[in-house]
Amino acid sequence: MVNIWFSAILNRRVRKFIIHGSSHKDFSSQPLFSCKSLVELVLNISCYLRVPADVNLPNLETLDLSGIRFTSNLNELVLSFPLLKKFECQNCTWSNVQNVSLQVPALEVVVLKFGGSVYVANTCTIKFCNSRLTDFSYDGSTSQDYVLLNPPSDIHVFINILVPQYRLEEEEEKEISLRACMLLKQFSQVEYLKLGQTKVFAKALGSLEDFPAFMMLRHLELGYVTGEMLLELLLKSPNLTTLDIKGISEFETELLGSAFVPHCLSSTLEVVKLGMHKGHDFEFCVAKFVMEHALVLKRLSFSWYSHQLKCKTKRVKDKLFSFKKASNTAIIEFS
Repeated sequence: MVNIWFSAILNRRVRKFIIHGSSHKDFSSQPLFSCKSLVELVLNISCYLRVPADVNLPNLETLDLSGIRFTSNLNELVLSFPLLKKFECQNCTWSNVQNVSLQVPALEVVVLKFGGSVYVANTCTIKFCNSRLTDFSYDGSTSQDYVLLNPPSDIHVFINILVPQYRLEEEEEKEISLRACMLLKQFSQVEYLKLGQTKVFAKALGSLEDFPAFMMLRHLELGYVTGEMLLELLLKSPNLTTLDIKGISEFETELLGSAFVPHCLSSTLEVVKLGMHKGHDFEFCVAKFVMEHALVLKRLSFSWYSHQLKCKTKRVKDKLFSFKKASNTAIIEFS
């Protein structure tokens, strides 16, 4: 009955088709993929959807999918959406398919979300064939491999890979780290990068050839990051001008004594924002390292994230002001 109803609606050459519902296992895909008039398609429903060999929605501009389990009789699929501008996908998976190529020359925004931090083994690779992306967001656990062909340098990238809380087998840890690094490598030429959790990338530090260099990166935002990971990112971002760190999770201060001073600190880094949480010694060590080596620094901002530090504002400020500044013109701010 539901499929008959959907078919009747789609046969009326509708421009928008939006479904929010509960599980519906027997959902017919044929009316969807043959409705040439569709401009916006939103499917928020837990169901299996079989994809035919020929998919071409010539007028579709917005595609929002959630909870779909795609399948097909073919190992490889080519889906054409010539006018698609925004693609959003949440908790969707592919089975019995190895490669999906999305022909999307007008695509500007990609949002990928995977709820929870559960490891999912999947062999499907999703390729975006386009050259107009402005925003790419990946938030959640690793599932399929996503490939962007020639992403532009001015794209804004956000990546937040969630690591399962339960104990993983060694091979599973390697698989997650490899997928995360493969995703990150595709954006080695971008100018704007925001990373949420960096724990999964830190596992790649033992094999530095797996960790990309960011030669064009100008703006870097980090969530909670270890000192080792922070140093590696700075060393591999020689032209960085803005660094925004939510917080340092841990830091072996001995690293700073033996570390090479990153090129960006001595030549390009102008703005640094550093979140301080409990006033650990390593937090002050990072601040001291930046202040002593950032030769062209213009602004250094500190944010208090704990009531404990706010109660000791004067003492904390006095300690920070006691550090030598490499840049005499740098402005120090507190919030």
